[in-house]
Amino acid sequence: MKFAEVVNSLFPSGEILILGNGAAQSPPPREAAVTLTFNGRQPLTRTGINLDVRMTKDVFGKPKLSVFANSERAMPGPIEEHLNQNLSQQALDLGCLPSTGYAVLHGLWDEACDVSIIGIRFDPSLARPGNLPVRKPLPQAFHNWLGERRTTFLRWLNSPCLGWSWPLVKAGVRDDAELPLLAGKRLIDLAEVAGYLEAAAHSGSLAPIQRISQFAIQTGPELLRPSELNRKLEAMFQLDREQSDTRNWWLYDAQASALIEQIAHSIRSAQQFAFSRALESQVKAA
Repeated sequence: MKFAEVVNSLFPSGEILILGNGAAQSPPPREAAVTLTFNGRQPLTRTGINLDVRMTKDVFGKPKLSVFANSERAMPGPIEEHLNQNLSQQALDLGCLPSTGYAVLHGLWDEACDVSIIGIRFDPSLARPGNLPVRKPLPQAFHNWLGERRTTFLRWLNSPCLGWSWPLVKAGVRDDAELPLLAGKRLIDLAEVAGYLEAAAHSGSLAPIQRISQFAIQTGPELLRPSELNRKLEAMFQLDREQSDTRNWWLYDAQASALIEQIAHSIRSAQQFAFSRALESQVKAA
């Protein structure tokens, strides 16, 4: 059976819930017939079909998505095959392996409608808890969360999924409550952020990172583009699975990682502004 036929058989009523591992800002609008979860998270109810998607490895040690179903009629094979078709390209676009949630959402982008998404904002904290051993990395530090938000915003602008309910891309959403906090702050662009982090990487000093955390990020459409600068900067907020050493020492330091999370939050907010403004421009032009 082809993937499209599986989707139609599983999701005939469109009651699809994609349940991420992040904090859910709102409950699902209705009980879903099919729930997709990630890496062993339990669904909200025990009724309906649950498809749990996990990042695993094939017999050659290559990363792959595996789908585990709680029902024989779910036929996870074709869904699993479809989701893996674009995994390599996603890794190229992001410069690293995508998160499981990102891979699933972008894998279903053109295949499903009437989808509710909760608990997915591509924004887990990079701040290290105080009890974490100094040589132990945060698991979320191995993903390019800034890139996942950027490419998602850009894809939505170019090809929106009109049947999806997702707070992250809701029209007109902006963190207006943060606007008073920007008053009096100096605005810097991404090139300046990268420059300060380069200085921190070379010197091992916390001072450049502290300096950036006092600034606000200049917003604009360039924040969402697949530019060399964006890729360079995003790499400074993640760890490479294939390298034992890293220039990004701040991701192993408790004080520095807390400041890095502040900077990442500022970049995420600037991305959100850029996306919202682009979305509003599209609506006005329609």
